[in-house]
Amino acid sequence: ITAQDPDNDFAPSTGCITGWRPPMGRNIRMESHCYAGLTVSPYYDPLLAKLIVNGRTREEAVRKLQCALEEFDVEGIKTNIPFLRRIVNSEGFQANKFDTRWVGRFMAGEER
Repeated sequence: ITAQDPDNDFAPSTGCITGWRPPMGRNIRMESHCYAGLTVSPYYDPLLAKLIVNGRTREEAVRKLQCALEEFDVEGIKTNIPFLRRIVNSEGFQANKFDTRWVGRFMAGEER
């Protein structure tokens, strides 16, 4: 999870995190230093958190990731969470049919 605006060429998003509600639950792991009240500076890496999920199958893990991203709420700055939601809900990601150029095609509207 990064402090970037994917809809604005992944521009950095700085300022105060006014709300921080990460997902929780079984098979969800979060690694983060963030909290409500933290000021995100333009001088460091935009990484806010690592979100890790697991499941018995890929399909189960994808469903868990979809739910975790829906639950994840960050207020005060822009993040790449909406972009990640679009990716994990896309047909190509769901069907496990992507490659190293897939994201570029997805962003250009060539992939669904």
